[in-house]
Amino acid sequence: MLGAVLALAACSSPQPPGLTPAPASSPLTIGTLVPTTGQLAHLGPAQTAGIALAVKEIDAAGGVLGQPVTVVEGDSGDAYSSVASQTVDRELDKKVDAIVGATGSSVTMEVIDKVVGAGVVLVSPGDTSDKLSTYPAQGLYFRTVPPDVLQAKVLGSLIVASGHRSVAIMHVRDLYGAGLARDLAGAVVSAGGRVAASVEYDGQATEFAAAVAQVVASGPDAIVIAGGGESKSIIQELVRAGIGPSAVPLYLSDLNLSNTLLAGLPAGTLTGVVGVRAGTAPSATFLAALAAQAPDLTDVGYAAQAYDAVMMIALAADAAGSTKSKAIAQQLLQVGVGPTKCTSYRSCLALVKAARTIAYVGAAGPIPLGGNGTPTTGTIGVYRFGADNSYPSAGVDHVAGTVPLSTP
Repeated sequence: MLGAVLALAACSSPQPPGLTPAPASSPLTIGTLVPTTGQLAHLGPAQTAGIALAVKEIDAAGGVLGQPVTVVEGDSGDAYSSVASQTVDRELDKKVDAIVGATGSSVTMEVIDKVVGAGVVLVSPGDTSDKLSTYPAQGLYFRTVPPDVLQAKVLGSLIVASGHRSVAIMHVRDLYGAGLARDLAGAVVSAGGRVAASVEYDGQATEFAAAVAQVVASGPDAIVIAGGGESKSIIQELVRAGIGPSAVPLYLSDLNLSNTLLAGLPAGTLTGVVGVRAGTAPSATFLAALAAQAPDLTDVGYAAQAYDAVMMIALAADAAGSTKSKAIAQQLLQVGVGPTKCTSYRSCLALVKAARTIAYVGAAGPIPLGGNGTPTTGTIGVYRFGADNSYPSAGVDHVAGTVPLSTP
């Protein structure tokens, strides 16, 4: 199994003041914006399990400001539906203090103005678009994953270092796909390779023969798919065209790295395919707790990031002594950057109560947030599929490095 960890050099984070709890306020209510339908539905079960596990551990430790957390569950759908907007309307009506979601930058762009316009905190476990690093969100938008520029740097460097110089990029026609394709093209060229073709496709299409034909005509020695639920159909079309993974090395981006999505392909189809996703490999302890929470999970992608989003919201409320959205937002920038590290809600809460400035180290690794709500350091895990068409969820090796980033 392969792995890569890179730290982003970004603007300095604000110096945290003392985190001093105040008297308890109303119970913390968190809405969820998790994909249970649409092209990203394969990512939903793991996130739902991660959120539920976080709430379970928070409540077991006494809750937030002494009270249990309330969760209002909601579907985010995908960028081709109005599901996310309808979910947000319902959750805002229920007076949620924060929303965890969405996963998929295009989905978030559909609802971000509505959420922050209502003065509510939005914390995404899976948005990676660079555009969101500078989006005017009134200080209420945060994410627990680094932007695409880091994923692209890791993937581009890895492809070229593996001996592939001519790379075809297939990307879905949306904010995520276009942005990642642009970053990846730059990374491939910077690493010494060239982009043989950059092929955009409609994520709602039912066939991809024309897009694959463009890839075939470009004669690449490596192919990248930056997309979502349609990726399985694209892989099947690549195989039919004679340039499947056994003929031309295939690389997957974060939203289509999934055992669930790719289940059912003929045995051996994905042997050697490499995919990337933000975050460290989940610990055995976290995986065991997650399995107990959701025994039927076949893929744990983004469970850790969703878990961390809930933990950081809860700790920010504790630090602020309030469950009000703006109070939480002010402390979210602080709970990951203090001098005292902690890794569980119980241990972090004890430090907060002692007025210590904490640095929460999550299930997906450290999450120090910059002034724009985007992590200033990040980790990219690199995973390889085996002959059984699945990739293991733990045991990723890591190689340290640094990537300059101009994120404000």
